[in-house]
Amino acid sequence: MTRFCKSMTIVVGMVFATTPAFASKADSLTDRIAKGAQSAENHVNRNRIRVASLGPVDIAAVEQPTATSNKLPTSSEARPEAPKVRLASLKTSKSDASEKSRRRSLSGGSVNWTADAGCLDGTLRGIIRRLASNYGPVTVNSTCRSRSRNASVGGAPKSYHLKGEAVDFRVQSNVSAVYASLRDNGNVGGLKHYGGGLFHIDTGPRRSW
Repeated sequence: MTRFCKSMTIVVGMVFATTPAFASKADSLTDRIAKGAQSAENHVNRNRIRVASLGPVDIAAVEQPTATSNKLPTSSEARPEAPKVRLASLKTSKSDASEKSRRRSLSGGSVNWTADAGCLDGTLRGIIRRLASNYGPVTVNSTCRSRSRNASVGGAPKSYHLKGEAVDFRVQSNVSAVYASLRDNGNVGGLKHYGGGLFHIDTGPRRSW
């Protein structure tokens, strides 16, 4: 642009210089054109200085999409790993099992069969289970006996244990209530409390010794 303005200044000067009448006007116009060219050149230089002060521009960086663009990831791109969720264990801890056992004992208890239950009279099995349910845990010590076993423990020769119609058991609590319940039960024949919560019951005639 500066070169164009300078060329126009020379051409206009030459045109007006050939005409004497316009010689003075040509000088004035030439001066104005020269001043305009100088002003334009100064303006361009100032803009160059401003651009230079901003530093170099990375065109490639401008054209590339930024990291926060809405571009969807392709199937070949790595996807973030889903967070792992640890599932709670479904196993029952020892403390839970102990607590359940304690509650079961308080709400009816259970029967600990240390002697054979299969050979025992069904009515007597039912009585034992009801006692455990109503008064707490019951431990069954003796049910059916062989003759040799009966003799070794000092049982009567015609003991009801020989036929599976007698049972010896122990309760841990509510002894008086257990005794009263057995006494009032019409299915209980022989009834004996040896002390300390140890009982004998059988299906024979009602008696106590």
